[in-house]
Amino acid sequence: MSPSIPFETRPAVDAGLDADAFARWYWPVEALKQFCELLGLPATGTKALLRARVAFALAHPGEPLPKALLGRKKSGKAWPDGDLSPDTVITENASFGPEAPLGEVRPDGRVQRRRGRAVAP
Repeated sequence: MSPSIPFETRPAVDAGLDADAFARWYWPVEALKQFCELLGLPATGTKALLRARVAFALAHPGEPLPKALLGRKKSGKAWPDGDLSPDTVITENASFGPEAPLGEVRPDGRVQRRRGRAVAP
């Protein structure tokens, strides 16, 4: 007969949970969001960000979250105030989403992508 290994279950979501106990366990996203609601933290963002917020709040009760754990605020505005027309000039610092800019434009007009492959214009 093999020796019995004690089996522990993950503690319940509780705002009074010890920070070390929190760190020992795997927490699904829904549980992390519940922690955030109980602790008065923002419940949006990646799983890693939610976990970091909860871990900080449990380890430092009453302290405000560092800016790095607050997440980014989105402007909600994708275009400039003026009207766009065929004559609108788009400058080099324009952003078209998370994948832009593609890379550096070479003198021959080709775009040098970040991973080293040049693409024809």
